[in-house]
Amino acid sequence: MISFLSANAIRATNSLDGVDWGSSNATVDGAVQKISVPILISAMGTHTFIRDSEIYYELAASKDKDFIVIEGATHNFAPCRECETTPGQYSNSVKNYFDYVANWINARF
Repeated sequence: MISFLSANAIRATNSLDGVDWGSSNATVDGAVQKISVPILISAMGTHTFIRDSEIYYELAASKDKDFIVIEGATHNFAPCRECETTPGQYSNSVKNYFDYVANWINARF
């Protein structure tokens, strides 16, 4: 019972702004508050979790933190073909993402 509560349950007074992210050992929201090293939070522009990524960025304790959104990318970085207004518009989403990550890493390490 204790294992379930520590890993799969979270304390809250309401689900909008009353969540105690530190009450579970299994939330990104709680974990990023303890990250103090450089952190890059990335969101894919055609996926539903953009706001989640914004929250992770806002909560991260790191002084050196960046947030990026890759335009036209789906959850797996691939281009969203049905989002294109012209064929191939987002065909470089994977390259754009990994080029950015490589430059970000090289600038810090």
